Amino acid sequence: MFESLDKQGKGVISTQKLSELIDMIEKNASLGIKEKNLIEFGDPTFFGHITFNYYVQALSQCTIKFNGKQLSILKYVNEISD
Repeated sequence: MFESLDKQGKGVISTQKLSELIDMIEKNASLGIKEKNLIEFGDPTFFGHITFNYYVQALSQCTIKFNGKQLSILKYVNEISD
């Protein structure tokens, strides 16, 4: 999923791209993702860029409720993309 957002292959995405991903997920399922928390995890320096490692860390640490279970967003994204 990161690669689909990193169209230039630079290994970074903007916080705007992450916001777009969150919006897409929210449109498909109202999950109550706290976008601010996710972006703070992904961009701790507030430079407006998120590297792949921080992206994975952010999606791993932020959780949502899905099908009665509390899942990391990363696990949710993996489940719906299988």
